[in-house]
Amino acid sequence: MGRQAFSTYLFAIARAGSILGLLLAGCGDDSAASDGAADGRLGPDGRPDAGSLDARGADGAPWQHTITIDGDVADWIPGGEQFDTTSYGDFFLYLTWDATHVYLAVEGDLTIEPASTWFVACFDADPGASTGADTGELLGSHRPSFPNGFGAEHCYKRRLDGASAQLSDWDGASDWVAGASTNAAQGTGFLEVAVPRAGLGDPAQLGIVALLMDAVTPERAYAGLYQGSFTDGTQVGTIVPIAYYFAQAFATEDPPNDPRHRQP
Repeated sequence: MGRQAFSTYLFAIARAGSILGLLLAGCGDDSAASDGAADGRLGPDGRPDAGSLDARGADGAPWQHTITIDGDVADWIPGGEQFDTTSYGDFFLYLTWDATHVYLAVEGDLTIEPASTWFVACFDADPGASTGADTGELLGSHRPSFPNGFGAEHCYKRRLDGASAQLSDWDGASDWVAGASTNAAQGTGFLEVAVPRAGLGDPAQLGIVALLMDAVTPERAYAGLYQGSFTDGTQVGTIVPIAYYFAQAFATEDPPNDPRHRQP
């Protein structure tokens, strides 16, 4: 092969490689869905879907999503962070986290007896180990009773009129003591809360139960995390028997409402 022919041959190879690179780039550009950036898509309800703010990066980065605590549902991703509750269709719970906080929210009619209704969320730093308290704090004359495999080291409660809110720590024996500071905001039909991960012991994984509880007669429990976790209404006896809890390691990339996180 002559020098000119050989040069032409090399040029053709280089040009073909360049075209192939452009074609691959055009076909494989999924950065909006894989690197955590928003791609602008909206779900059927006009809110971002799970793909529009998906913190799962191409390198397997864990799920993270920072929420602005302002009482507005617009920050949340229904496709990844919204949960059905025992009050199916009337109340929804939301759950997510970032590197510093765990975020919880409840959506529904929060105007019914706000001075006697509490949003309650309890946290297990080692789900499945059955350490920690097996029941939550007493509200009125009843308290939540936790599922098999769940033991709470921390419980949060907030009255829906905003007059009282507290994260409490289990003392390991028989009492709940004041814990870390939290942040909350309530809008029309929506309450959201930020709990510092450091205040929960900065665990590598977390178990969570959540519900609404009325602390005056007739004492009721409803809007519990996971549909079917208990039967809404006035409780017989002094406990609310919760059947299911959420559990997930912070290092995983799955969205919070992946059904595999429901335990036991």
